[in-house]
Amino acid sequence: MKDIHDFYILNNGVKVPCRAYGTYKAAEENNFDIIRTAIETGYRYFDTASFYGTEKYIAEAIRDSRIPREEFFIASKLWKTEMGYNETKEAFKRTLNNLDTDYLDLYLIHWPLPTPEYRDWK
Repeated sequence: MKDIHDFYILNNGVKVPCRAYGTYKAAEENNFDIIRTAIETGYRYFDTASFYGTEKYIAEAIRDSRIPREEFFIASKLWKTEMGYNETKEAFKRTLNNLDTDYLDLYLIHWPLPTPEYRDWK
């Protein structure tokens, strides 16, 4: 990697930027400004999660940038309290709404083995 705009190409052809801006505790009180500054400095990959509380700030900063959504790679994560078939579908919808987008580039399970009660799920 030589440049912030370099990317990896996955086996399915998806381009993933080499650098992501993690938004966990993104300056806590100044999320929008911090994320907007990250965009201005060239970041196009943002890592967030429903638990972080930064999804709406990412949406706002992307809108403010006037850069098309397609130029961003956005990853978010399902929190442990949102697991389960219906719960996951609802959490995903909330995330899309918070991010003001109709798709995510990557959606992950934030904490794959949250509590003993979930260990017997098949």
